[in-house]
Amino acid sequence: MASRRRTSHAACRVSARAILFGIICCLSVAHGKFDLNGKCAAAARSSVWVHEEKAFDPKTGQRTGEVLSTTQKWDYKIKVDPWLVFGQVDIFIPGTDIELDEIWAAQVSQTQSMNDGLRLSVLLGSVPQADQQFDIEGSGKPASGAPKIVKCSHLEPPK
Repeated sequence: MASRRRTSHAACRVSARAILFGIICCLSVAHGKFDLNGKCAAAARSSVWVHEEKAFDPKTGQRTGEVLSTTQKWDYKIKVDPWLVFGQVDIFIPGTDIELDEIWAAQVSQTQSMNDGLRLSVLLGSVPQADQQFDIEGSGKPASGAPKIVKCSHLEPPK
């Protein structure tokens, strides 16, 4: 009886590993990799939407009332290759009233608001998001198209 339990547990572990491997393979194929076409960095994905701030309904305890205000929001995933800790990427986001709200997998070292957009200097963190990316999110109305990568620096390992 004891050997049957061991066999069934071992079979379950092998089956679980095979299922997990299949899921990982499917996800990596479905999401694919973004090709930089020889550039050091580029916007791999962008989103623009309108955030609605709604009135608080004390009866339900939720924000389901009338719309009090709306804010234009944006989000960009920037791929960098090679990803090196403390590597720097300078980005220009054209548009009006552009402000940075959040950044993930990197830090902002400098921002410069301009009449026609926002310029950011970003230092890469130690761990990138999937496919060597960092994510920036903000508000304002970006111009159509992706943000412009102004320059990359410190992306080569020391010799």
